[in-house]
Amino acid sequence: MAKQEALDSLKQDPQAAALLSDPKALSALLGSKEAQTVAALLQQMGQGQLQTAAQAAISGSPEALNHILKQVSGSADGQAAIAALEKKGKR
Repeated sequence: MAKQEALDSLKQDPQAAALLSDPKALSALLGSKEAQTVAALLQQMGQGQLQTAAQAAISGSPEALNHILKQVSGSADGQAAIAALEKKGKR
C-alpha cells in the first residue's frame, strides 16, 4: 500500500500529475540522455543503498533519498542532468 500512497502523493503535484497522465512525455523524459546520466550516477552509489533509501522514502522517511540526490547533484554531470530534467518536466 505504501507504493500506492507514494503515487497518490505524486498526483497531488500538478506538474507530476500532468507528466504521469501523458505516457509519451513520461517515456521521452525517462529515456532522455539526462535521465540516463542520473541513473548511471545513482547506480554508482550501489543498488542496495538506493533501494533502502527508496523504501524508506515510500514509508514516509525521505531523508536518505534526499541525501543520495544531494550527492548526485553535487557532481557537475549530475547537476546539469537534474537541471535539464527539471526544465523538460516543466514543459
